[in-house]
Amino acid sequence: MMLQRLFRRANKINACETEPAILEQLSSENSFDDNKEPVDQTPFIDINPSHCVCFVTHFGTVLTSSNDAILSHVQPLRSFKPLLGLNVKGGLWLIRETISGSYEYLVRDGVDGALCFSATLPPLLIEIGGSSEDGICLKSSGKILCCQPSGTAQFTATKARGWENLGLIARDSLDWFMNTTVEQWFEWESGNPVIFKRFRKEGANTYLDAEGLSYRLSGRPGPMILGSASPNRITILDSFRRRVDVVRFNPVIYFCVFGSDDYYECCQIAVTSLRRFGRYTGDIIIIADRTPEQVLSILPDDVRDRVLVRPVSGHEPLFERYKVFDHPISEYLPVMYLDTDIVVADDIRPLLKQAATRPGLHMYREAHEPLDDIKDTRWDIDANWWGSWMIGRSDSLADLPFWRATSGIMIFNDLHLIQSLFENVCMMARLTRRHEIDWFGDQPILNYLATQMEIIDISLLNGKSVNSAHADHFMARRKRFLMHVSIGVGKGYKKLPIMQELLRRLSVENAPTD
Repeated sequence: MMLQRLFRRANKINACETEPAILEQLSSENSFDDNKEPVDQTPFIDINPSHCVCFVTHFGTVLTSSNDAILSHVQPLRSFKPLLGLNVKGGLWLIRETISGSYEYLVRDGVDGALCFSATLPPLLIEIGGSSEDGICLKSSGKILCCQPSGTAQFTATKARGWENLGLIARDSLDWFMNTTVEQWFEWESGNPVIFKRFRKEGANTYLDAEGLSYRLSGRPGPMILGSASPNRITILDSFRRRVDVVRFNPVIYFCVFGSDDYYECCQIAVTSLRRFGRYTGDIIIIADRTPEQVLSILPDDVRDRVLVRPVSGHEPLFERYKVFDHPISEYLPVMYLDTDIVVADDIRPLLKQAATRPGLHMYREAHEPLDDIKDTRWDIDANWWGSWMIGRSDSLADLPFWRATSGIMIFNDLHLIQSLFENVCMMARLTRRHEIDWFGDQPILNYLATQMEIIDISLLNGKSVNSAHADHFMARRKRFLMHVSIGVGKGYKKLPIMQELLRRLSVENAPTD
């Protein structure tokens, strides 16, 4: 009832009345009269900025209001507070955010007397008009809001021309584009970065320019930011162009380590190489069967930053890499898994940025044989490492490729899809003969299921990795910067000296010169 009463009062009070007059009226209504309902002096209505729009001017600036209630238009900065518009029946309300974070409404337009904002008085209803330049104009007391080259804005114009033309953009959209200067977002199809540059005037039209994208602003919806189940994926809708899917680059690389000191020393070298030679500064997750203090103590001081240690699930260590979704990783994109027997010899960041916008489970095909369909593959004992013992060679499955992909390197950006795959790997492991798992590990099951789901991609990692047991062999193939020390399951004590030698040689190679 109180809100309805305030709406009625908003229609009755003339916008040209002075604030003292309005206060006097409300005060008289709030006198000690048992027959009158007291006026509530609490804020008129709670404001959700996500329900509001902002106004981009003919000059490529954004409307705002100073602390002393002066309307102006400025170049947007990440910290500025734009003037907001809340659509209501018959027009809109103009709202400003104060220094304290509260909101006030425009209650007097400044046409006759001083312009005024208030948190408790009924908002002034602003009319929305058309524009000669495919935007809108704001009208009150018979006057149109005019933006001057000096940076001020007042209700003084009688015609809607260029200086009165405004383009609309949702507050959430404006905030999102402003944050692209510090967050790394990429267009899904092209992989191009999306970085806010400016608002631009071209002819009669006003544009929002972001590196890789440009949006025309008008009175129509757009660009509108639509969220998804992932915080790292959004869709941009606009009245003038097709939808654009965008992803945020926020990578994580994780390892799993168990058992003896040899394996932990291997992990230490892998993480050290990732930081020093892979130039990776993002989060690292180590899933381990030791305490965080114990794990971090083996890492050099210069690589410990942003290393997160997580506990094992307490089940089969061999399949722990598939339980990464037991830990909070929804904020990351892409996600990369590396075995602890991999030395990273060069910059890994371009690979991760490519993976952020390319679908599928990216794996490395470690075999030298040509990529054949299952029906054309030569079966031998080595093929069991990639699941040949699980696969029949007749019927429709035989027409799929036999990937021979290693489970030691995996990159993905579709967390929901890969979570389903990983859960199925663990389920199938429980239902599979233990003899083969003891011999060949998790890799056959992963190859089998990823083949069935038809989500494997080998092109991204093609030429990026090499498997060997000899330091000279690795160093002779430096373009393959993911150096995977392959001797066999449970051979950590043999892998460690090779990894130590690789770390030594790469340290010498990367040592600064005088």
